[in-house]
Amino acid sequence: MSLVSKLTALAIATMLLVLLLDGIFLVQNESSEHVLQGLANQGQARLLAIHDAHDNFLTWDSQANMWVGLGANGATSKLGLNTQLQANQARTGFYSNLAQLGRDQLDSQQLHLLSAIRTAAAGYDQIWTKIQRLDLTNHGEATNLAFVRNHTVSSEVRNNLLSLEASISQSNSSAQLSLVSTVNTQNDVALAMDIVVFGLMLLSIFAIRSSMAPLGIIRDILGRVTSGNYSLNESPLTHKIARRRDELGLLFQSSKVLANELESVSSERELHAKKLELIASFNATLAEAANTLISANSEQEMLDSFCETLRNNHYILSVSILRPNDQGSFEEIATSASISHPELTKASTDPSKKEGNNNIGRTWRKRRPIWSSFGAGGTAVASWRREANLAGYFSCVSLPIERDHKPWGILSLFLGELGLSRFDKDLLETISDLTGSLALGFARMDANVRELELAEIQKVLLETTFAGIGLVNDRHLVWANDRFVQIFGYENPADIIGTGRAPLVDELDQELIDRAYGKLDAIGSSYVANLRMRRLDGEEIICDLAFGKIHRQDSVHSVVWTIQDVTERRRLENQLQYQAEHDFLTGIPNRRAMEEQVRGAIERSKRAGSVCVLGVIDLDDFKLVNDRLGHSAGDSILTHFAERIKGHLRSPDFFARLGGDEFVLILEDYDDLTVFRHLKRTFSRLHKLVEEPFRLENGIEVFQDMSMGVALYPKDAENPDDLLRVADAALYNIKLDKINRLDWWGFGARLDPEPDLYVSQSDAYSEQSRAILATTKVFLSEVSQRFADEFIVLLGRDLHASSAMSAFPNDGSIHFAKQIASHLDFLFAADATFASRRERSFKVGETHGLVGVEGTLLTHAVTLFRRVLSEHINRGPLSPRQKHHLRAIAEVRLQDDLEAQLRAMDNLKERYSNVVTTPLPDAKLRWADLVKRETDSLSELPGVNLVMMLRLDNQKAFTIEKTAGILSAEAEAALSRIGIQMTNEAPADAPPSAAQWRGPSIRAWEQATIFSSGNFGNDPESKVWGEFAKPFGIRSILSIPILDSIGRPVAGVVLFGTQPNQFESHWMKQFATGVGNRFNELWRSRSLGVGEKVLSPATANYYRESLFSGGFTVFVQPIIDLSRGEVVSVEALARLQLPGGQIILPGDFLPLLGELEMEQLFRLALDRSLSHLAKWDRSGVRLKISVNLSPTTLLAPDCANTI
Repeated sequence: MSLVSKLTALAIATMLLVLLLDGIFLVQNESSEHVLQGLANQGQARLLAIHDAHDNFLTWDSQANMWVGLGANGATSKLGLNTQLQANQARTGFYSNLAQLGRDQLDSQQLHLLSAIRTAAAGYDQIWTKIQRLDLTNHGEATNLAFVRNHTVSSEVRNNLLSLEASISQSNSSAQLSLVSTVNTQNDVALAMDIVVFGLMLLSIFAIRSSMAPLGIIRDILGRVTSGNYSLNESPLTHKIARRRDELGLLFQSSKVLANELESVSSERELHAKKLELIASFNATLAEAANTLISANSEQEMLDSFCETLRNNHYILSVSILRPNDQGSFEEIATSASISHPELTKASTDPSKKEGNNNIGRTWRKRRPIWSSFGAGGTAVASWRREANLAGYFSCVSLPIERDHKPWGILSLFLGELGLSRFDKDLLETISDLTGSLALGFARMDANVRELELAEIQKVLLETTFAGIGLVNDRHLVWANDRFVQIFGYENPADIIGTGRAPLVDELDQELIDRAYGKLDAIGSSYVANLRMRRLDGEEIICDLAFGKIHRQDSVHSVVWTIQDVTERRRLENQLQYQAEHDFLTGIPNRRAMEEQVRGAIERSKRAGSVCVLGVIDLDDFKLVNDRLGHSAGDSILTHFAERIKGHLRSPDFFARLGGDEFVLILEDYDDLTVFRHLKRTFSRLHKLVEEPFRLENGIEVFQDMSMGVALYPKDAENPDDLLRVADAALYNIKLDKINRLDWWGFGARLDPEPDLYVSQSDAYSEQSRAILATTKVFLSEVSQRFADEFIVLLGRDLHASSAMSAFPNDGSIHFAKQIASHLDFLFAADATFASRRERSFKVGETHGLVGVEGTLLTHAVTLFRRVLSEHINRGPLSPRQKHHLRAIAEVRLQDDLEAQLRAMDNLKERYSNVVTTPLPDAKLRWADLVKRETDSLSELPGVNLVMMLRLDNQKAFTIEKTAGILSAEAEAALSRIGIQMTNEAPADAPPSAAQWRGPSIRAWEQATIFSSGNFGNDPESKVWGEFAKPFGIRSILSIPILDSIGRPVAGVVLFGTQPNQFESHWMKQFATGVGNRFNELWRSRSLGVGEKVLSPATANYYRESLFSGGFTVFVQPIIDLSRGEVVSVEALARLQLPGGQIILPGDFLPLLGELEMEQLFRLALDRSLSHLAKWDRSGVRLKISVNLSPTTLLAPDCANTI
């Protein structure tokens, strides 16, 4: 029977006692009945108090266990500790009520009665002996009466009666029971019989504790004994005594037996009351200790206060908290004792040592509490027993301390006299709760540390991010990070706090802010790009600004501003745009800008009804200048020529370089009637600019003439292509007779071009363009080879490019230059379409971005190719028309290629950045879902063909927890096939200096820092890994350790790249740091354990497949009410049964499942459990069933309907 059941039986017995008293004794008045009923009610009230205290304890205790089960992170550890404190206080109240019940029912009534009956029993044998010696004949009446008078024991009887009356009066002073109130010699025998009856009745109460059968017999005897009248006025007394001699004999014998029983029960009750007192005492200490755990500010303060609190319990004489060091010896880290006894705290984890076999060492190894007695025959080791006896200790108990569900230390208690011969399960469980509270205290400390670390991480993220972040309440800034302050040119945050938006945003863009704010109420966020803002010094900056609304309970309108200064980016974009539209040598607009300009000029002339003029200028015999004076002289002349022309044009006029020594002039707003007269004056004025010689740096003067073909809109053509075609034809004609011509210019001759050579300049991919490229294929191949030679020299001068090239095999510069030349061959291939060129350019740009090539290097490469092409065209055996069209085709295709590559590089960086800046997933997301989501995201990045998530298991080996990417299916098999040791310990046969076995993940793990290799396949420090890398085309590796809250490596994520030098550029280093910070925060937010069992992907997939292909099994576990011996409900237990019959526990397969799979599994468990329930119902068995469901399943709208 449980303790509560025993106490319930005792309370029922007590109420029966009151009822029997009410039936046997004569009650004087009606008020006595109320008094006795009051006693019964009081007993019931105490019993109800016990049940209430017990329910309260169970409620708080179950809640405390629930919080412990949830794990120790932030809020739950604090709630768990506070709930445990409430449970301890409830438990103390429960056991205090139990002890009080024992005192109510035993100490205040039964112990007094027991004492009186024991004393009376001593005289019962004497009285019985005297009764046996009475002469029961009539003639012996006088003799008998005399004998009774002479051998009376009236004084003992009187004292016994007085004790009984005193006991009853102590329970209820107003009780008026009609016991005989006068004691004299004449009724000693009758009173003795009454005492026997009363004592027997009391003893019967204890007899019913094991069986109700004796009660009927005793009540029958009592009924026959009490049916007579005990007054001595009746005569003769001897007949009455004779008539009941047998009954009295039975009564006396029963009294002796039941008195012995009572004494045994009393002893047991005294021990039980003592145990209850100890439990209440330890629980009171537990409640006080929990208070110290909550209030401590540091771990050492918590441990010291904990020991002092335990020492305040008068049963506990010494407290020590010990931890094993690296040598396995225990060190005392906190203690509280009146006298130090170091011999009693010497212990070791090694069982082969003497110190390893005391309580402390055995508790550490067995991970369970151990109690030992120092008395004779005690279980303590001899050395401890001697030392403990000198210290006055009677026993000791050692308790294991866990931290984060792992062994941490030992709590050692030395105890004084407890008044018990043994330390039973109830006491051991109660005192074991001390270490449970201490574990919660550690959880609280660890949670506080994590909170501080997370706060610090958030602070670092806020302060180190490239973005400025500010909080705006009612359109006034109330908080800002350092970057926000720096963007606007302030020195301290206090200087900008309180500022409204007006000083920060340019007046012209205030309306954009208003519109963005208008979207906040509807969608909660908005975004404005390229917003003009003002710094403190008045400088204009360009920013991208995102707004996010914070929902608050009050009426304050809070908005988070996330701002990024893109002024430099816009400057670079403008610079690239400028370079794309301007000639690198002369600085004037290029062909691309010219095409835009001529289209605009035609539209404007059409609207105004005016004439637009387009002239194509070519420098006469300019090839001779390059051949005789060199290219630098030619470049100088081109530059000075462009400056002279540009400086003498009107503001609406336009001047551009097509390439080489060809230029375009666009003049607008001429009247149709006067256009020729005005043009003649303008062209004469322009020619004067070349009539003066060009002076070179070496002092040489060069005279350079020019020719120009002119076309008019709308007279000669009405679209840009035709207009340029007419002007080009006019140039061709005017250059045919440079000696005899009257003017250096000529108007359109309306000559049709050669049909197989002419190409529309706006379409470099037309049939005509392909025909030109086909006829000049050999020529262009020579240009590409000459470019490759000069590009190698260019790479050697670029320090950044040289570093990137070092990761390429052999001579990286030569390899890269050949790759560029090969790409140019494709770019100018006759069969290259616009779509194929765009696709190829994007891939090449992506590759360049991965290997660390900068956009400026590509721009220089294009400029170099233009120069090389122009030189070859000028020297080549091509007609002027071929030269002109080839330049046009090359310029368009080069420009298209450069723009596509730059876009690809920007897109590459943006995709990598998005992985890091994506908001962290919900903290409730399961680890399996989280790992899959994050590794899949990384594996989808360009250039990443494999991602591995590694965990260190309990065998100190790295287990691949998850793989992702196009190689994920083959990676693990390949690693196993070549025998790579995925461990952080060297193989036994590996020499100390050999590092071939040490993969990059091991080095990252050891150094707790990010490790990368840009030439992974040829890394001499990991040759074995090179065997793994080469077949898969892996050229680079990035290994990022995942660190716990104290900076220890606990896991790792590894990225394998397809390009050399892939993870070595500056922006890639930033990406790696961001990934590390992201995974660190994800790990810490979930408080995952280190050294746990980790399943390989193959095992995990096998479990998952088995689970959803018939392996999922639901067992039921009965829950039995022991007081009734009945099954009241069952609990459904989910298990995985493998095809071979092996049973897998949920702890091994549930972590493998994602949220959707978890919901599917829980619904399957619910369906099968309800099927069991329905089957039992049909069989007439009514049971309840408990089924664990996931929160997602419980919150589903159809959950109730499904059930």
